[in-house]
Amino acid sequence: MRLRETLSDFWNEFKTKKVGLVGVLLLTLTVVVAVMAPVIAPMDLKRWKDPTYWENNPKSVPPVWVPYLFGKTPVPQIVISDFDVKARKLGGFPLIVATKEFNYTYDDFPNQVRIYFNLSHGGAGAFLQVTLYRPDGQSVTIFTDTIYPSTGNETYGGWFEKNVDCNREKKVRIAVATWLQKNGLNVTADDVIVPVALFSDMKSLKQGNPKTLKGVYKIEFKSATQGKKLELERLEFLMSATAYGLLGTDDVGRDLFKGLVWGTPIALMIGVLTSVISVVVGLFYGVTSGYIGGFTDEVMMRVVDILMAMPKLPILLMLAIVYKPTVFTIVFLLAIFGWMGISRVSRSMALQLRELAFVEAARSIGASRWRIIGVHIVPNIVPYTVAALALGIPDAILTEASLSFLGLGDPSLPTWGSILHDAEQGGALGSGMWWWFIPPGLAIAIVSMAFVFIGYAIDEIVNPRLRRR
Repeated sequence: MRLRETLSDFWNEFKTKKVGLVGVLLLTLTVVVAVMAPVIAPMDLKRWKDPTYWENNPKSVPPVWVPYLFGKTPVPQIVISDFDVKARKLGGFPLIVATKEFNYTYDDFPNQVRIYFNLSHGGAGAFLQVTLYRPDGQSVTIFTDTIYPSTGNETYGGWFEKNVDCNREKKVRIAVATWLQKNGLNVTADDVIVPVALFSDMKSLKQGNPKTLKGVYKIEFKSATQGKKLELERLEFLMSATAYGLLGTDDVGRDLFKGLVWGTPIALMIGVLTSVISVVVGLFYGVTSGYIGGFTDEVMMRVVDILMAMPKLPILLMLAIVYKPTVFTIVFLLAIFGWMGISRVSRSMALQLRELAFVEAARSIGASRWRIIGVHIVPNIVPYTVAALALGIPDAILTEASLSFLGLGDPSLPTWGSILHDAEQGGALGSGMWWWFIPPGLAIAIVSMAFVFIGYAIDEIVNPRLRRR
C-alpha cells in the first residue's frame, strides 16, 4: 500500500510538470515505433549493408511526397516481367524472342534502367541482344553480349545470370552514345545519361532541353545458341522511380525510412542498457565508498577522480578501433565512462544516511555492512537516481551516434549515427540530398529531448532545491 501511495503521489505531482508530459508523449511515440518496427518497416536487418539487397531500388531519390509539393507527378517503380516469350529455330538452332509493349506517359525520366535475365544454354554458349523500340519509329540496341562455355562462374553448369545496370554498364553507355551520334549529337559514352537518352524526344534533346517522348515503347530480348538447349528462366525490365518511400533512398538504394525506423529500437537499447549499467555500478560504488569511509573511501574516490579526468571521446575512439565494434561492445565501452558522476552523488547521500537513527538501529542489532547498504541505504537513494537514469540515456545515444558518425559504430546495423556517416561519405550535403541527413539528426534530437524533459521533471520532484515556489 505504501509503495502504491508513493507512486500515486509521484504521478500526481509529475502530471503538473508540462515539460515532463511532453517528454512522456515523445517517449511513447518512440517506443511505439521501436516495438512496431518489424511491421512498419519489414526487412532483413542483417542485409542493411548488402548493396545487392537494394539493387532494384532507385538511387539517391527524394521521398515520394516531395514532387507533389512542386506540382509534379513522380515516375513510379515500373517492373516489366510478363513478356511474350516465343521459342523458334534459326538455321536449325534454338532462338528465343521475348517482347513486351508498355505505355510511357510521364513528364519525368526514370531514375535508372535495369535489365535482369537468367538464361540456360546447356553449356554451349549463346548470343543475346536487347533492343528498345521507341514511339518515333527509332530503335536502340541497348545491350549485346556473347556467352562462351569457358566464360567462368557465370556459365557454370550452362547458366548465365546478369543484372545489367544501364546507367553504369559500359557496353550500354557506348551503344546509346553511338545511337545518339548517328542522330547528330556530339556525345561520348561518359556524357550519356541513359534513361534521359532512351526516353527523350530527339528534337528537345538536340536543343539541350530534353523532354520525355510519350507513347508506346516495346522492349525486345533475343537470344540464340548453337547448342541444343536454350531456356529463358527469368526476364525483367525495370525503370526506377524518381521518388521512393516516405524518406527517399541513399546512393546505394537503401530505403531510408526503414533505416530510420530500425534505428529507433537500436538507439533505445543502447541508451537504456548503458544508462542502467552506469547507474547501478555508480550507485553501489558510491554507497559502498560513502558508508565504509576512511582510507577505503579516499582510495575509491581517487579512482573516480582519475577516470573523470580522462578525455572520454578520444579513449572511446581508441578502444573502438582496437575492439571489433558491435552494439554490445559499444554499450560496455560507454558504461565504463558513464558511472562516475552518479557514484559521487550516491557517496554524498550515503555519508548523510549512515548517521541517521534507522541505520544506527540496524547496526546495533547486528546487521551486516552489506545488508545495511542493500536494505537500508540504497532504497533511500534510488529515487534520486531515476533522474540520472533518464538523463544518461540521451548522453549514451549521442555518444554512440558520434562514434558511428566517425565510422566506429556497429557496421552491420542501421544506427542513426551510421546513416549520418554514410550521408557524409556520400556527399549528401553538397548534392542537396537533405532527406539523407536531416531525418536521423531530428530523430536523435527528439529522443534526446524526450529523456531530458522527463529527467528534468523527475529531478524537480525528488530534488527539493529545484522545486518551484
